Amino acid sequence: MFLGANYLLEIFSKGEIKGRKKLQKIVYLLEHKGMDAPYRYSYHRYGPYSAQLQEEIEFLVQHDFIEEVTKNGTYEYKITDEGERFRKQIGQKNVSINNELLAKLNEESSQFLEMLSTYIFLLDSGYEQNAARIKAAELKPHLKDLIPKVCEYYSDKLN
Repeated sequence: MFLGANYLLEIFSKGEIKGRKKLQKIVYLLEHKGMDAPYRYSYHRYGPYSAQLQEEIEFLVQHDFIEEVTKNGTYEYKITDEGERFRKQIGQKNVSINNELLAKLNEESSQFLEMLSTYIFLLDSGYEQNAARIKAAELKPHLKDLIPKVCEYYSDKLN
């Protein structure tokens, strides 16, 4: 079993997540806020991306711990009965998830999470806040109108 699978099972036990991109961003943002999962991220087209995370998702799908279905071109993920049994069997004593933040992030659009995670990735990479705003707008000109909301969300919920 991979190192972060217990975190993923805990996340999926809280409800369905619609979209691969959205899932990547939610896990990244939960890690930013203190979840101790072992994923490494690099910047890709849609913001921070972890190949390790994608491999663990595929592992969990292949072993019937989570279900992956495609609806209208979007991947949807939820824990299976087998995944729930396994989650309870291995125990989650050392797994800490901010459930309130998880629920709030899951309510947001994937575009918003893309810009938010990009902005935070830039901050984590050493950019000052204003420079991160400018760079995020350069990297994602189609999402630049989200920057004021992203900055407010970051200050209120993630800083």
